[in-house]
Amino acid sequence: MELPVRRLVVRSSVVAALAVGAVVCVSPQAMADGESGGACPDGTARIFFGNSTNSCVTGTTSHSNFISKVCSVGDVDVTVTVQLAPLGTREREPVVTELSTGHCARFDRFDQKSSTVTVKPA
Repeated sequence: MELPVRRLVVRSSVVAALAVGAVVCVSPQAMADGESGGACPDGTARIFFGNSTNSCVTGTTSHSNFISKVCSVGDVDVTVTVQLAPLGTREREPVVTELSTGHCARFDRFDQKSSTVTVKPA
């Protein structure tokens, strides 16, 4: 009788792990609507900084503050270019992320040197 109980526990654990994994995989591409701290007008990008502030921007903006998240608000395409700090004496390639209408992306803020956010009509 012990074997069927053990199988049930193992199967339940596997199902729970898969469910948690699905949540973790989906969260970086969350929809931009409903974010805390007020909404930005359509046609902008909402930038969340590492110091818990955020800003609504249009056009092209450069930042030396660490960005933790960027969301595309309304019918716009957003391109985020993050320049990473060098590894020793070796420079690193920038990370370029493109966001379509209403999507967000999270960024690791520990390696950031600077960032540029460009907002264009879709």
